[in-house]
This record gives sequence, C-alpha cells and structure tokens, in this order.
Amino acid sequence: MSDQRGFTLVEMLVALVVGGLLLAALSSVVAGLSQDLHRSDSQQAASQVETIAPALKALLENTVVPDGDSKPVFAGDHAQLTVAPPQAVASAGPLHLELNVEKRGKGEALLATFQSREGRPLGQFISAPRVLAEGFEHIEISASSPPSADARPLPALITISFEPLSGPSFEIVAEPRLSSDGACHFDPISMSCRA
Repeated sequence: MSDQRGFTLVEMLVALVVGGLLLAALSSVVAGLSQDLHRSDSQQAASQVETIAPALKALLENTVVPDGDSKPVFAGDHAQLTVAPPQAVASAGPLHLELNVEKRGKGEALLATFQSREGRPLGQFISAPRVLAEGFEHIEISASSPPSADARPLPALITISFEPLSGPSFEIVAEPRLSSDGACHFDPISMSCRA
C-alpha cells in the first residue's frame, strides 16, 4: 500500500475552480452593494435639495435692498443679503441672511444665519446657524448681474449649485423680485414655505 501525501492534480484543479466561482460571486455582491450605496447617496442628495428648494428659492426671490444698505454680496462660498421678513418674525423687519459653505465631515454643507437688521432679538433658535444641506462634494453660490442698462440694484439671477459625491448635480435658481406677491412666506423655524 502506497503512502499518499498531498493532493492530486484533479483535486487541485477542482479546488481552484470552486475558489474562482466563490470569488466571482463575492465580487458581484460587493459591486451590487457599492452601486446601492452610491444610489443611496445620490437619492439622499436629491432629497435634501428637493426639501429646501421651495423655501430657499422663495427667500432669495424676496431679497431687498433697504435704503442705506449695500448691495447683496455673492462670493462663491458665501453670500450676504437682506430679505423681507418671514411671517414668523414679521415684527423684526427686514433680516440679514448669511449663507455660508463650510467643510463638514465627508463634504461641504450649506448653512444659513439670520440676524435682525434693526438689532431686535430673533431668538437663538432662529438666529443660530442652520444646516440646510450637507454631504456634498461642492456647493457654490453665484449671482448674475443684470444688463448694464438695467438700474436694478439686485442680481438678475441667484444660483446655488450642489455637486453630490456621486450622481447628477442640482441647482436652485431664483430671480429676486423688487416686490413680493406674498405667494410664499418663509418660516425660519421649519425652514419651509407657508402659504
């Protein structure tokens, strides 16, 4: 009787084939999970922009230039403007709105801060910086100037661009009005439009 040590060539080939099949199955599972994760990030980004878009657009459309105030400032990652008072704090008069893009965690976040133009208290909940959207690769705030013949003191369009970590980009575009028709009143507590 011969003493056998090791594996035969057939056993080695069978083990390699089975191992290859297991690796192929594992790689397809990992690829599927990766796609689901990217799809989930893209859906979350879209959901954030979809949630804040109506209120932020209405707020930007109600940008005003009160007497003696400077024009709004737009600098890519920063914007300072004056907006008509939201319904929740109408007695405070026009408010200074500051939008800032900050690095947070994996990506960039858009924050909003309100302050009373006349120094009236708004309450810490309203005047504290509020995160509107976060987890984006890049967020940019821009404004296009009106034609030079137009004496309008406000930009023609205000655009906030959101580039997610994966998936398509999103934009919120607002055209400031010189007078509001009152279709939407921004509520800084719920960060939403109130009819």
